[in-house]
Amino acid sequence: MTTDLSQSSTADNTTAETIERTAPVASLQFDMAKKVNFASAQNDVPVLKALSITNTTEDALDNIQITLTAQPAVIKSKTWIIDRLSCLVMVTPGSGSGSPTGTLGM
Repeated sequence: MTTDLSQSSTADNTTAETIERTAPVASLQFDMAKKVNFASAQNDVPVLKALSITNTTEDALDNIQITLTAQPAVIKSKTWIIDRLSCLVMVTPGSGSGSPTGTLGM
């Protein structure tokens, strides 16, 4: 599954109207488990199988934060911080360790 992340910008013209443009700046690809149940939680089956982010612009992106949460909170939330993502580059944050699993986040 791929999600486009957008950055909003505004520009004023001579009539003082504001035009809002939304341009995709990154693409987030991820593969999630189809189902999460008590047995998968007890066996630490990964909920998030794969995650990568691609900078689709010609400019570097700074201070990117990706947070995975669930409602209801059946898994622990996980945040990845990417200091800098160069232009037209794909990054896969983290490794096999530290990946969110079915562990209950209570």
